[in-house]
Amino acid sequence: YQMHLFIHSMLAMAFKENIIPRNYASAASPPKNEKKEVDALSEEQLETFFNLLYKDTSEKNYMFQVFYSLLLATGCRIGELCALSWDNVDFEESKIHICKHFITDSTGSRIVEGCKTAAGDRWLYMDEGTMTMLKEYKDYYFKTAKSFGNKWNYFTRAVFFSKQQPGEHLSPSTARNWLQAFTKKNNLPRIHPHQFRHTAISLQLQSGISIAEASKRAGHSRSTITLGIYAHTIKNNDKHLCEVVTQAIPKMPKRKSS
Repeated sequence: YQMHLFIHSMLAMAFKENIIPRNYASAASPPKNEKKEVDALSEEQLETFFNLLYKDTSEKNYMFQVFYSLLLATGCRIGELCALSWDNVDFEESKIHICKHFITDSTGSRIVEGCKTAAGDRWLYMDEGTMTMLKEYKDYYFKTAKSFGNKWNYFTRAVFFSKQQPGEHLSPSTARNWLQAFTKKNNLPRIHPHQFRHTAISLQLQSGISIAEASKRAGHSRSTITLGIYAHTIKNNDKHLCEVVTQAIPKMPKRKSS
């Protein structure tokens, strides 16, 4: 597709300069710039992953157990979850405020206010089980912070933290590396963190949630983006759609026999 555009522009320039009599590429149809279908995890894959994840009841992997549970529950981008602070968690209203993201570029790594898109700044309702998980995990956070003493950076209030830089926000690369090591250790197919986001959105659409609602929770700037990526996962509600309309039609009386 990109090559077609390049050739078309070159021939257009040659035609403009009277080097060739016509732009021959204008008669050719460009190849479709097809998007690869999202690689969501199946229910079986999710069950296997979380059963293995929760198998370890020690504190060694506790933070990552909570991290990947919340990554699926929120459907967030990994950079958004790594940037989460305790100030963004409203336990009274059972909501999480997604309003920052973690970036790494040529100048280094840092937390940036705002999200990838304007629609990315959003409040996400969380169920009772997830909020209970976070309350229990917060106790672990303070326990860990206390064990580091003056080395701990309390200023960040990072929900998910680095132990190499005590109290600093967990980096997406560290979260990815942990997941890669975990799947390899347990002989699982390789899983990318973004698949949890794909899975969350796919599950919502398969359950009948509207494109607009799923798009808002995902933080997409337009519903058309969500539709373009996840159209193939949408539940076929054609039968239900028909019944919704036909229920409004009175029952036709039986015809009298002549």
